[in-house]
Amino acid sequence: MSTKENKDLVYRNSMQDAAGIRNMVAGNDEFHAPEFIIHDHRGDSTLKQFHQFMSTVVDAFPDIKYNAEDIIAEGDKVVCRYTWTGTHKGVFQGIPPTGKRIKLEGILIAKIAGGRQVEAWVVTDRLGVLQQLGAIPTGSPPK
Repeated sequence: MSTKENKDLVYRNSMQDAAGIRNMVAGNDEFHAPEFIIHDHRGDSTLKQFHQFMSTVVDAFPDIKYNAEDIIAEGDKVVCRYTWTGTHKGVFQGIPPTGKRIKLEGILIAKIAGGRQVEAWVVTDRLGVLQQLGAIPTGSPPK
């Protein structure tokens, strides 16, 4: 695939809403290869484990919306800076629903082969999400 096609693949994946994610995890995943591995705060996860995690995220934030902010590509790698927003209406990482609207920022580096993502490295602002949900105090700036 060309660099442009790789960017387009990651862009389409990065612009999903809850319905798109539910469709993806139900077995209609056009974005990830069966051997997909993701490296993130949970460690290394298979495609099945990634789908299970995304199901819990959509259950907790049923109005979730991803948005690609920047996409940069070279060769078989694509970098995407993204945000997602959603309203906390279900249990998320043990935190009962708060009804709060949150915004998460993250960066994804995806390796593409055969027209699908085969590997990804993801870093997100998990602390910011926990603070927005009220699970961790925001603290005061130093004086």
